[in-house]
This record gives sequence, C-alpha cells and structure tokens, in this order.
Amino acid sequence: MCPLSKATSACEQLNDEIHAFTFIHNIKCKFAGECNIIDPIHSLEFDHPEFCEYGGDCTNMSKKHLLAYRHVTNCPDGIKCLKYRRRDNDHMKSFRHCRPICLHDNCCVNFHDKVHFANVIHSFRPPCPLTPYNCQKYIELVRMNKSNDISSEVEDHCFEFSHVCQFGRHCRITEEIHFETSIHIARQLCPDGNKCSKLSKEDHLESYSHPDIRDIRLLCKIPGYKCSLRACYESSLHEFIRKTRKRG
Repeated sequence: MCPLSKATSACEQLNDEIHAFTFIHNIKCKFAGECNIIDPIHSLEFDHPEFCEYGGDCTNMSKKHLLAYRHVTNCPDGIKCLKYRRRDNDHMKSFRHCRPICLHDNCCVNFHDKVHFANVIHSFRPPCPLTPYNCQKYIELVRMNKSNDISSEVEDHCFEFSHVCQFGRHCRITEEIHFETSIHIARQLCPDGNKCSKLSKEDHLESYSHPDIRDIRLLCKIPGYKCSLRACYESSLHEFIRKTRKRG
C-alpha cells in the first residue's frame, strides 16, 4: 500500500509513473468514516480512515470528525445506558455513548420537547420558550429596519436563543449565524400554490406554506373588526396577508 495516502486525502504522487506502479492505490470510500457497508469486497477495494483513538469514550459528533475517523457502534441506550454509567470496560470498548444528531436538525418540530432536546444534538442554539409567536423581543427585532435601532437587550436575547424563522422552507438567508439562531419548520406546501383561493383564511395560512407569504406573520396591531386590510400597509391585500396575521 502507498505510504503517502492519508485517511483524509489521496496520494499526491500519482503522476509519478514509477511510484504509481510500485504501490497499490485504492480509491477512497466516498462515505469515509461514516461508511456502514459491511462487505469484505468493499473493504478491499476502498480505503477507509483509521478508528478514532478514543474508542467508546469519543463524544465528538461534528461532521468533520465523523468523516475523518471510523467509530465503534453507537449504543442504542445512549448516555442513559447503565453499563456506560457503571463504566463497564468491555461494553465501553464496543460501543460509543453520546447524543446522536437529530435526523431533522435545523428543521426539527420538537424543539419545545425538553426530553428530545436533551437527548439529541441540534445545530441551532437553545430555543426561546416563547417562539414562534409570543416572543416580544424577536418581534421587535423583525420589525426593525436597521441594526443600529435594535436595543442591546433584544440583540442579546436573539443571539442567545433560537427562534422559528418566519420564512420557513422558503428562507433564502444563507449566513451561518442565521442557521445557528433560527429553526426552519418545513410546512406542507399548499397544493394550489399561487392560485390558492383561501388566502383570507387564517386556519389555512397557518397550516400550509404559500409562495411569497411568510409562514410566521406578525400579529396585526389593529383588532379585526376595526382593521381595513388595504389600509394596514397602504398596499394591496396580498401584501398585508404576506406579512401579517389577524386576530378576531
């Protein structure tokens, strides 16, 4: 085997014909350390990273680490495993004990489930207990047009806690900090799309996503019986519905 090949990179001497014919160069498995293929032929044809030196004690669940090293199997009982708590050496050598990454991660709908949140890893910060509709600090942040108008109290809160993104599956913000402080709930798409005839129905808007209409809309400050839909934004009815929801 080529001594220049590494777990995370291919040999850089493949253009050297003598070197290429002298040593065997297997193809790197595209799954790297996350490969779950149990097949002797696959193991012979493809190179895989070394096992993590920490064995069953490894708790690093970052994508970079999981690709760079292979790991022993995750224990189905996770961090609640009694053998893990007893520090059973034989069991510890065969299994890892750490919180798994949530299958839905940034789109997880169980962010208010304390048991779920404690047992699995999410890429977003701890959720605000008042999100999505009742956090006044986040509402103030959304209403502000310029960052210099935001109070330090509001800014501190919105950086410390995650809130449900108002755009949902239609979000186009790509900044890393947005994914750390936002939860993107993928609502079911309205089957009628732009031709939907139920845009005046709050129950429908709260259940389905529509193009150009925010999933999480601010509550209109004017009571329903007083509000003129067109006057609210001095704009079209669609523009009002796109940003605002009604009460009563």
